[in-house]
Amino acid sequence: MNQSSRAGECTPNTGPDVIVGDLVGWSKWGTVGGISAYSFGTTSCNVGDQILPWIAHSHQHPVIAMHAFRLKTVAGSGRFEQIGLSWLKHGWGALTENACCICVNPNNFEALGVGCSDPYDAGLNGDQNGFNDGQGIVAGLGPRSEVNPFTGVFPWPYGTQGAAGNAIYKRLQIHSVDLDPAQNAGASYFAECQYVTPDDAAAGNHFNNHSYRRFMVGSFTNGSWTLAFNAGFLIQREKAAIEAWKDADPQVTLATVDVPGNGRFLVASRATETSSGMWHYEYAVQNLNASLNGRGFAVEVGVNATVANIGFHDVDHHSGEPYDDTDWAGVVSANEIRWNVGGSGPNTNQLRWGTLYNFRFDTTRPPQIGLATLFVTTSGDKGINLQATAVVPMPAPLHPADVTGDGNVNVDDLLAVINAWGQCIGCPADVNDDNLVNVDDLLAVINKWG
Repeated sequence: MNQSSRAGECTPNTGPDVIVGDLVGWSKWGTVGGISAYSFGTTSCNVGDQILPWIAHSHQHPVIAMHAFRLKTVAGSGRFEQIGLSWLKHGWGALTENACCICVNPNNFEALGVGCSDPYDAGLNGDQNGFNDGQGIVAGLGPRSEVNPFTGVFPWPYGTQGAAGNAIYKRLQIHSVDLDPAQNAGASYFAECQYVTPDDAAAGNHFNNHSYRRFMVGSFTNGSWTLAFNAGFLIQREKAAIEAWKDADPQVTLATVDVPGNGRFLVASRATETSSGMWHYEYAVQNLNASLNGRGFAVEVGVNATVANIGFHDVDHHSGEPYDDTDWAGVVSANEIRWNVGGSGPNTNQLRWGTLYNFRFDTTRPPQIGLATLFVTTSGDKGINLQATAVVPMPAPLHPADVTGDGNVNVDDLLAVINAWGQCIGCPADVNDDNLVNVDDLLAVINKWG
């Protein structure tokens, strides 16, 4: 799509192509057990050259997913995490507005015309059970587990159709503590919405269905935090939320990983030096629309590397979705850290579409650009390994005197020892491994010169 003009002529993509043209407005629905429910208003746009079916009483309409993310600084490092997700709003009719392009009116409420946009307000997107339009229930929230995000296929009627529950049931759920400014000083927050529909997918236009927008956290009223979209933070069309980390910090490495014949993952990574002479590594992996789920993640750290503070973060499924939420365990082997989903079977805590998981650790090894490995589930609980460009630790030098790890012992290593002079726990410059960088380490470098 030509986005040089946000509301004017567009160069259309081939086939029907729905995107999130804007995120406008929000609703909060209440808090239960420290978890608050929200919904966001979405404006869809058809930037394709064919109409997009929007038929309420069938599987030929979009479903809309809502997600929330937080970027904060922890121990000097940026940390981008998903803090909430919703069930899926089912579409039920389309208008003929011009939010993205000039609309060609199809004169059909059951189609989104070429160039046309359609607004759903936050209240409608948070409606649990939908309503009866005279032909049956439409427009409620349905389970994610029934939808193939790559093909856009889902059953009709969907599970729990017409069912309502407490204030947070099916809606975008966020733990109140994850929004509390006192515990998240300086944090930035982002809403992401995603449309999934079969005709868009069949046309090969299912990789641009995400858009994100930054939102603000306000006051704490009636048991939950208020939110607001600031006019200064515009919608980032056709960009997944994980890209907000890269947008905020250009030193983040962001890689696209496509599963052959299936969907897409994005892998973001960043390394920062800590005050203790270690390096902290942060990874975020987002499953955009792959129906083959992530079930493992691995990073090589080198033989006998010092590794500490191994961590993991995910986002919880809820409201009766069948998935387990057990955290992945990070295990250090001879030369790598690997996180694996626990247990076996289809309902384990796999990295499913619309979710983002985090992996982190500290090590003495400085960073370089290399490859991380993402393990993806296939049939029969087997899997395939996919490589992602990422920031990873340098391998350990062949000899401790090679302080810089470049394969040579030379003046660079002498300078590294001098720069680290004094007490230094876990420093590469501590050639003699006695937690002190001194003349003995200088002599060790000189003795291995060349």
